[in-house]
Order: sequence, then C-alpha cells, then structure tokens
Amino acid sequence: MRSRYSAYALCLADYIIRTTHPENESFQQNKAAWRKSLLKFSQQTRFEGLQIDEFVDGELNASVTFRAFLKQGGQDIGFSEKSCFEKVAGKWLYKSGLTRPLPNPSAF
Repeated sequence: MRSRYSAYALCLADYIIRTTHPENESFQQNKAAWRKSLLKFSQQTRFEGLQIDEFVDGELNASVTFRAFLKQGGQDIGFSEKSCFEKVAGKWLYKSGLTRPLPNPSAF
C-alpha cells in the first residue's frame, strides 16, 4: 500500500496501472486515458500522509486498512480504506477497496 500511495504522490501512473488487478473497478483497457486521469489526480492533490492501521498477510491474499490524508484545492479529501490485494504471477495487485471519508481529516 505504501508503494501505491507513494506512486500517486510522485505521479508514477504506470506503477499504479501495473499494480492494479484487472478485476478492479477502476481498471481500464485504454491505458493512455487511464494514465492521463491518474496524472491529473496526482497533480491536483497534495499528499500529506499515510497511516497504516492494520495489515493482514496471506499467501495469495492480503488486506491493508489505512488512512490517507489528502487535500485538493485546500479542501480535505482524506479517506480510510480497507484494501484487498491478490498475488498474481508472484506480484501483489490491488483488487478492491472499501473506502470511507475521514470524519475530520484535519484532526489526525
């Protein structure tokens, strides 16, 4: 999870694409359009921190519960998420996530 957060913060769209499971709802066949969308999000967002709350490791599946602290246009857009990853051909891919807004992102 830390590597994907860092990739967003560093505008490394290709890394996000490579580490997203094909069954993920945000997966796009049109990689150029997806890359453009990812870069726009990263460039318009200030990444202020990541807090890992729980990590559950398995042989082929893992989950990470975290809080991401973000701002866009001066507004808090932080959220918490439980992310699910699946190991495919020896690589961990982001398969799904249950996201909720943080109640008061500035309080953390």
